[in-house]
Amino acid sequence: MKTLFSMKSSLSACAGATFFIIGLSSTSLSQQFTDVSAEAGIIQIEARAWGNPIWGDINNDDYLDLLVPVHELDYLGGPLTPFVYVNNQDGTFTEKGVASGLNGNAPDDNKDWLSCSFGDYDNDGNLDFLTVEPPFQSGGGGDGNGILISEVPARNPLYKGNGDGTFTYTAAAAGLELGRNYGGSGFFVDYDNDGFLDIFVKNQSTTQETSVNVLYHNDGDGTFTIVPGAGGLADANRGLTEGTHCSFADYDNDGYMDAVFGGNGAADALYRNQGDGTFVEVTVVAGITPRVNALGFAWGDYDNDGLLDLYISRGKQSGLGDLGNTLYRNNGNGTFTELANAAGVNDNTNTWAAVWGDYDNDGFLDLFVVRTGTSAIGIGNANILYHNNGDGTFTDKAAEEGVDLQDDDLNSAHKLAAWGDYDNDGFLDLVVQDGIAPTKVTGEAATGFHYLFNNNGNSNHFIKLRLRGVESNLDGIGARVTVTYDGGKAFRLNNGGGGGEYASQGSGPLHFGIGAASVATIQINWPSGIVDILGSVAADSVLTVTEGSNPPTTQSQNISTRLDVGTGASVGIGGFIVTGLEPKEVLVRGLGPSLSAFGVPGVLADPVLELHLTDGTTVGNNNWRDTQVDEITATGLAPTEDTEAALVMTLEPGPYTAVLSGNNGTGVGLIEVYALNPASDSELANVSTRGFVGTGDNVLIGGIIVGPQGAPAATLVVRAIGPTLASQGIAESLADPTLELYDNNGTLIASNDDWQEDPTQADTIEALGLAPGDSRESAIHATAPTGFYTAIVRGSNDTTGVGLVEIYNIQ
Repeated sequence: MKTLFSMKSSLSACAGATFFIIGLSSTSLSQQFTDVSAEAGIIQIEARAWGNPIWGDINNDDYLDLLVPVHELDYLGGPLTPFVYVNNQDGTFTEKGVASGLNGNAPDDNKDWLSCSFGDYDNDGNLDFLTVEPPFQSGGGGDGNGILISEVPARNPLYKGNGDGTFTYTAAAAGLELGRNYGGSGFFVDYDNDGFLDIFVKNQSTTQETSVNVLYHNDGDGTFTIVPGAGGLADANRGLTEGTHCSFADYDNDGYMDAVFGGNGAADALYRNQGDGTFVEVTVVAGITPRVNALGFAWGDYDNDGLLDLYISRGKQSGLGDLGNTLYRNNGNGTFTELANAAGVNDNTNTWAAVWGDYDNDGFLDLFVVRTGTSAIGIGNANILYHNNGDGTFTDKAAEEGVDLQDDDLNSAHKLAAWGDYDNDGFLDLVVQDGIAPTKVTGEAATGFHYLFNNNGNSNHFIKLRLRGVESNLDGIGARVTVTYDGGKAFRLNNGGGGGEYASQGSGPLHFGIGAASVATIQINWPSGIVDILGSVAADSVLTVTEGSNPPTTQSQNISTRLDVGTGASVGIGGFIVTGLEPKEVLVRGLGPSLSAFGVPGVLADPVLELHLTDGTTVGNNNWRDTQVDEITATGLAPTEDTEAALVMTLEPGPYTAVLSGNNGTGVGLIEVYALNPASDSELANVSTRGFVGTGDNVLIGGIIVGPQGAPAATLVVRAIGPTLASQGIAESLADPTLELYDNNGTLIASNDDWQEDPTQADTIEALGLAPGDSRESAIHATAPTGFYTAIVRGSNDTTGVGLVEIYNIQ
């Protein structure tokens, strides 16, 4: 369906967030995309091209403009500038390359632009532009393989955006080096999270000269300083005419941007950011196979588990070599598993750019892969549009949706692509660019056709998000965003957006499809560590969120208890309360076998979980894969053992009881409750678990996660109950419980034997109405910054019996 739009209203329901609601109407079309290149003003011209087209709003009118690179400016009568298509806000563009000032006429510029990237390096709200080049022009000054005519050094061009669609050359004043390094690609990235975008240049060597990669640290005053050794990246994938490609993303969710490298003849390499300004190679440890010929690196969470997966497209300028694309699924522990064949995305031809985007707004990332023919491979250059089936597999729908561009031409050169919603209708449109040789024409004038496909839309909904950093860099590069909605959850990492992963970096709003949902919750984890949460965001909203404007309230994100699960009165019983005005979606888990990996002996072999609801009914689960497998997997918290138990439930405010027992067995088990929608007007208020308190590893352990990160500290009251259970008919109650409270570093922050031993604390606990009923019982009152806390209940002098551990989050 073709989606039209009108701006209905502007809202300010959340502080610091500007909303636009797009009203939708639709008409039916048979395919998802229509080639609108001609009517949109996109030029069909033969020009040498390298680097990916990129989207970005260069004149701050809230419409995406388009820059299409040209390999060698002013070469053999070719274009004098890259193609700069300025959005006219009516579905058409005007080409303003000359007027933009991006002309390559600056001193020390050889006009051999191999990459193009947008980023706001001076945090002034205007997009700046970076490109890189070799110290010669490949066609005019040498053959591109080190046979050099010019010995004049070059400086990678950097242009400051003026906010009106024009740019001013600043490379020399900013401190970019004048030298002989052979620039292959360049990116803006805040590698040290100081709030300013740094610059990384991936260089390659030639048969004549050796290059090193360069990392420029942003000094915060419009200038840059070269980082010695590029923070450990100086020699990443250096080689002879190899290793020109890289991409940055935070694959391990530690808040720091990591890097992956590859290229023709260069083996894939993954480097982890250590958070101290340096990187370390982890390729093999992470499960990455060091294959060659990577041309596209596409980071995206295709299975919506909150972890970035990596797709690598492989191809060659000529010949065959090691082809066959790769899909690495993120395991969440710093490693990856290769699943290209299982997922149906292992194309074995000549592929270049690969870009993730949810083109049909169904909540799952789809994948567009650009494919070209060569004389060695033959025809078969139809592009691929892998539609995400939502079950870990994909189906190619390029021909069905109208973006295959199949022409059965040995010399066709489809190579580059980028998603972007240029008409602001809430659906991602697509630009495809042909590259240099193989060519449709003979000689040096290689084809560089540009194709623009308009997305005809459907009835699904979306959320679009623009980030504005305060302590973080202005565009929020490196921020992690999670959108939760009825029926699903989606995750994006902001590494620029608006462009492909082929030697270039665009800048655009983050786009989320949310299917048929009418409302969503948004959580933003900024590079600074600040967290913003926006609840009840209407579908089809376009938001601009300023860092720190929507701080979260402190909540119990997880409550858990580890205990010795017996039979009869000694089964594990965990009580919790949902407080507030709205329902709370939770995941309840009963674990046993997976505890062995943490050194816990005598685990419960086959846990059985029951949840007693407020209306007196009970729901249960034995093996989590028996029911709700999709819902549980989507949370990213699925148990690691099939015999463990789990339930996803939406609970009204009130008290609930989880009972953990063994299927014909006993042993140490774990009851856990996770809050899945942190922005709802409800929360997990307390945990109360009853179980047998033994000795050694069989003590009673309660846990709570206070969060999210960036929220204020919580006030906790933790209690260990024993003697008063006898008055409730519990036999063999623990006669004299002791209590210890530890933080996430394992540091003891408080302990107590008899709750009245500290008169000041006892008065506080009494005033809160939480005084234990027996003087031998224990209690702790503590201020708890966000993080994980563990309470351990033991028997004094190694006595044993049935005890109760309780953790209250006092607002």
